[in-house]
Amino acid sequence: MTFDLEGAANPYRSQSLSSTGATDDRDIVLPDGMERGLTGHVQILGVLMVVQGVSDVLMAIAIGFYATFLPSVLFETQSAPAGGGTPTPAMPSNVEFWMLVVGVVLAVVIAGIGVMTVWMGLDLTRFRSRPLAIGMLWAGMLTLPTCYCFPTSFILAGYGMVVLMNRSVVLAFELRRRNHSVAAIQEAFVSLP
Repeated sequence: MTFDLEGAANPYRSQSLSSTGATDDRDIVLPDGMERGLTGHVQILGVLMVVQGVSDVLMAIAIGFYATFLPSVLFETQSAPAGGGTPTPAMPSNVEFWMLVVGVVLAVVIAGIGVMTVWMGLDLTRFRSRPLAIGMLWAGMLTLPTCYCFPTSFILAGYGMVVLMNRSVVLAFELRRRNHSVAAIQEAFVSLP
């Protein structure tokens, strides 16, 4: 069964695109020889970036919690020896302060990366902020000290570079910059081989 959608009107498309500042979506003309490429993967990448960003923020919260409470717990267990044995040598007093500082700084950096990754992921689903999204994919490598977020950040950066450097994807972002709607861009590329 085949459907002829060439002449059919789309009941879901806004009839007042020109009044909102958007260009007429029927004038999207793709260059000869253009292929669909990886334009369908842009939304997938955006969703994966949102998931990665949320996991980064959750890890930052956990690091902040440990940075706040772990030093005091370590000092309490050191002062009370287990089993009535001899007390262990005391750690220097400034170690507690530096554990707190390093933990809080790490938590803030990773939380910032997480929030920006979520923001860039949401922008990608609307074909916006391609250069910033590339930067955030590389900034995800700064999660290396967590050993939790780094493997997925590394894999996501590789996948993201393949998708965002694709010729068709670059053109799709350019069309969006020229105020074409996301639906029209997807429609233009889905008809390609």
